[in-house]
Amino acid sequence: MKPIKMLGLAALAALMAMALVGAGSAMAESTGLCASDGEECEAVTHVHKTTSSKATLLGALEFKCDVLYLGDVKSTGSPLAISGNFTYTNCVRENGKACEVTETSSSASISILKTAHELGQETYSYEVNIHCGILLNCTYDGEGLSGHVLGPLLSEKANGEVRLEKQVTHRVKGVCSETAELDILTSPLSATYIGEEELQYMVCIFVGNQSGRFKAAANSTECKEEVGTEKGEYELGTASTNVKGSEVCALVGKGLYLTRIWFFGWTCTTNDGTPRVGQYEEGTVA
Repeated sequence: MKPIKMLGLAALAALMAMALVGAGSAMAESTGLCASDGEECEAVTHVHKTTSSKATLLGALEFKCDVLYLGDVKSTGSPLAISGNFTYTNCVRENGKACEVTETSSSASISILKTAHELGQETYSYEVNIHCGILLNCTYDGEGLSGHVLGPLLSEKANGEVRLEKQVTHRVKGVCSETAELDILTSPLSATYIGEEELQYMVCIFVGNQSGRFKAAANSTECKEEVGTEKGEYELGTASTNVKGSEVCALVGKGLYLTRIWFFGWTCTTNDGTPRVGQYEEGTVA
């Protein structure tokens, strides 16, 4: 049995090596939000979701609110990035007294990573203030909160759902409990499937001074004169989006990065700084 086990490990190692180094000719995939369950992902770029029952924040005191989130997809990849804001209404304490709950960060960032068919994981970054009466006024940090995503094909909700259960928030300032647990279930207002976006747009990406083969960018998706290895600031490659300002992992042929396939999808991963041994570059669409 031992030789068979070793053979299996060798085969697995060979497959991983092919995935890491030889993935350039394959179509790399990234997390996408799709309006339909088809072979092609009709991208959802505007995210609008709400609670069907009140969200609960439980610390020394208990607070319940109706919650609405409105945001836009800022970049695709592994993970997909959304920027928007939460709105809290009809907020009450356990004694029924009304409270004011307000997002105090400039935006609430959400990252979504596809983990399997119609499954994903959301992580958050934002701050929220709770103000009840004269004495209670404190702010909690939503950094690192993690939600379980189900697409419409797996969810009991018609449009899909995101569920957070007993996720711990931390006090930033004010007089209240040091931590509190958040329970919230949100659902999009329109069907939103957890899909994949292929590398399909030829783009010019900014990679930094003396880091690219191209001298300058022209318009939004073109690179100008090729000036040689690592003499320019830009690279011409294939990415999952051509939206200006989006952060991408682009297939460029000769890059500083390899790709890595985990159970969570594709990522750009460094190769200890050794130049031009990979096939991908991280950059910003110009």
